[in-house]
Amino acid sequence: MRNAFVSSSPVTLIQSPSPIPIVGTKTLTSILRESVPSLSSPNATFKCNSFFKGGMRQTLLASMGITKAAALDYERRNIILTDGGCSRIDLAPHGSFSSREDTRPIVILVHGILGNSEAPYILAPANELVANGFRVAAVNLRGCGIRLTSAAYHDAGKTGDLKSVLLYIQSLAPSAHKFLVGCSLGADLVTNTLAELGEDSPVTAAVTVSNVFQYEKCFQELKSKTTMMGLVINKILGSRYKKLMSEVEPEAFQGDPWITYLIPGPSTPSTTPPVAPVCSPPQTPISVDPPFPLTPTITISEEATSIFSTPATTIRSSVDTRVHSFLDTFKSRNITMTSFSRDFIAPLSGASDVAEFCDTTSSAPRIRDIRTPTLFINAMDDPMYPGKYLPFDAVCRNPYTAMAVTARGGHLGWISNEKNPDGRPTQWVVGPIVEFFKGILEAQPAARPMMSTSRGPVPGMTYLRGSEIVGFLPTSDSFIRLLPLAPKTLGRFFS
Repeated sequence: MRNAFVSSSPVTLIQSPSPIPIVGTKTLTSILRESVPSLSSPNATFKCNSFFKGGMRQTLLASMGITKAAALDYERRNIILTDGGCSRIDLAPHGSFSSREDTRPIVILVHGILGNSEAPYILAPANELVANGFRVAAVNLRGCGIRLTSAAYHDAGKTGDLKSVLLYIQSLAPSAHKFLVGCSLGADLVTNTLAELGEDSPVTAAVTVSNVFQYEKCFQELKSKTTMMGLVINKILGSRYKKLMSEVEPEAFQGDPWITYLIPGPSTPSTTPPVAPVCSPPQTPISVDPPFPLTPTITISEEATSIFSTPATTIRSSVDTRVHSFLDTFKSRNITMTSFSRDFIAPLSGASDVAEFCDTTSSAPRIRDIRTPTLFINAMDDPMYPGKYLPFDAVCRNPYTAMAVTARGGHLGWISNEKNPDGRPTQWVVGPIVEFFKGILEAQPAARPMMSTSRGPVPGMTYLRGSEIVGFLPTSDSFIRLLPLAPKTLGRFFS
């Protein structure tokens, strides 16, 4: 007898009609059929309480934390990126990354817009993955869960940031299989990164959830004057950005002062305090009051200047126009997600306008270049990116990709009628993620290519060989607090 209080949404799988062996002798189709029953069995469905039915309701309730799982005992690591930005990687279980010889698989989770490692849609799969023997590394992109310390913000086109995280995880566990999960903006970032890496990808397999494949279409929905997306969500996201930016100092957009005491030049005076111990992982925690001035006189090498000053120059050239114009309008109560993207995120990314920004961050055109087994999971009623825009053709043309689609689920929703031990509703999408990765491992995948590393102008920083924008420098919370660009408050700046 049908339960009137349960709404069922069958799963539709979109796959290549010409599958090829991609993991050992197995095709992506066979792995999904044999190992992922939540997507491929005859009765594969997403079931939710009828009260949770509807894409907007699913999206809003999930964002309010109705599905939030138990907090994990994260082991926090910080890295400085090549342009002075910072990323935080939260590792679990605590202490599981202490040995480089540990080969237990690692899942790297990448949050969405305005998210972090504590977001409900990150904690839910993280808990389940740890329970199934995986290690997890939950990424906090620049400006989210960690201070914004450079003249750049996170967006789906900053593949160098995710490559830097992959390089760092490789340094911790070179022999372990590495998987990726991207959510919303993080889904596009994962897709773009895998496409750029192509055959050289160090990632064994990936899942993206609620991918916004074309930002132009997403912005169309946000600018609608007749839907909840345009009338409510666009403004809510704008207010959340406003709150986030209230913690940032304007100095964060002035470029590269941090280099003046991170990179010693050839004419560094002998009295200048040594820089290398600060850049290298410190033997002891760096105190808040360092035994050296924060801005010692150091001559920056011409090579280092050319590497680091380009983004700073770009930002400085636009500060008096685009960014200052935005800061003026930022005082208004009507800041929206679309206006923030147009006047702030787009110029910070180096794009000339929103159209160019959408072109450089949208992942749909890059699906064809992926050579890593990748599963996309989307809902047709996603209010951020409705199913009518989903790139079914691109997925079908690539034997390395497949897409699972449900009629309902919203954006990062899929609030199920099942409950977790705390009595909260679970997120259905967690099951397919775990099943897919376990299925990939059961197929005994070969080791993926290693990312080659090299040294560069910053002492202690590890670079991807041949790249000046991909690299990491491990550091501490104390050191991040010392960065001259470290934000404190923008309240006085925007008032």
